[in-house]
Amino acid sequence: MKGKMYLRAGMVILMVAALVGLAIAAAAQDKAADNMQILREKIKADKKLVVAGNMELTESEAKGFWPI
Repeated sequence: MKGKMYLRAGMVILMVAALVGLAIAAAAQDKAADNMQILREKIKADKKLVVAGNMELTESEAKGFWPI
């Protein structure tokens, strides 16, 4: 009787630990996705700065070019 009780308690503890581990992994993936989005936006902004710095456009040319 005691053996079955310990076995059941062990199974419950194992299941709770597995669920907690899965929840932590899911939360980490969301944060990684957010970080990747921030990185993409930063790279896009830096790319625009490099292009703007190397092109010699007049104000009217720039107005026509940058909406593209």
